[in-house]
Amino acid sequence: MEQARTHLFEPLHTAAPAPYHAGSTEAGVFWHLGLGLALLVVWVMGGAGVAFAAMPEVKVKLVADRDAAVPGQTLRVGVLMDIEPGWHIYWHNPGDTGMATVLRLAGPEGEPGSPEFPGVEIGDFAWPIPERFELEGGLVNFGYKDRVMFVAEVKVPADYASEDLTLTVKADWLICRESCVPGDGSATLTLPVATTSKPADASLFDTLPVPRGVEAVSDRVAVKLTGGIAAGEQAGQYQLELVWRGEVPEGIGFFPGSDPAIANPPATVATDKGVTRITQEVKLLRGMKPGTAPLRSLVRWTEADGSVRAVSVPVHVLAQPPTTE
Repeated sequence: MEQARTHLFEPLHTAAPAPYHAGSTEAGVFWHLGLGLALLVVWVMGGAGVAFAAMPEVKVKLVADRDAAVPGQTLRVGVLMDIEPGWHIYWHNPGDTGMATVLRLAGPEGEPGSPEFPGVEIGDFAWPIPERFELEGGLVNFGYKDRVMFVAEVKVPADYASEDLTLTVKADWLICRESCVPGDGSATLTLPVATTSKPADASLFDTLPVPRGVEAVSDRVAVKLTGGIAAGEQAGQYQLELVWRGEVPEGIGFFPGSDPAIANPPATVATDKGVTRITQEVKLLRGMKPGTAPLRSLVRWTEADGSVRAVSVPVHVLAQPPTTE
């Protein structure tokens, strides 16, 4: 069973404290004022009986890589999202404008760990490698188009006694092209509980190009991070040095992680003699304090065979004190 819809001027039910991203650059703040006014105008026009073209659609489906849930074993579930051609949704850092896609996976009666859903452990969704979308005015978005799948692991406890396992995902998104429309949807998957299982939906989990995971450590490149905002300062920069093993690939790009207290304009990327240097300017927004966790950033590139790869780069924006032996 699955449901999905897009709608105008309806509040999003999202886990994020602020549904619209304030922007990786200070210009993004002003963009959102325009977005709010635009949605208000569309809502008023709709109330006046103005006819609209078909709204952009995102189809949501929940799939698993096994045909049954086996007590004591782990399976993978995927939230498959088919996106209206020409439109895009967003990565966990939407870029200069936009809203991160929010996914929540739960059991039939509540969240994992509730009495109705005992012992089942659900991991975090893995974010697929995003794309870069260039907008007017020099703004940049990070996200996904056409088809994308977010994957999480589900561990079934050894003493799980039900005859089946039912999972439901609820999703919130912002879908954009020249304009943006908020949307939400849900999908449900029920698996029988058995002593053995067979692979299922292998074509999605094994061959769909987009869900390829971000590599924690890559055999293609060594990454060194230096710099950051010094203690007592409001701005600074950090640098990534990428030493490639083998030929330097094409399409090298940096996707910074997000923090609502930090503004970061587009990074500069330069390659010379097998080494790529990425410089990212950062600035603390007035009156805000950044989090202490490293930002979930990544470097993306395209191999000679056309395959897209990426390596995770945890970034501490505040300069770290030197370590002592």
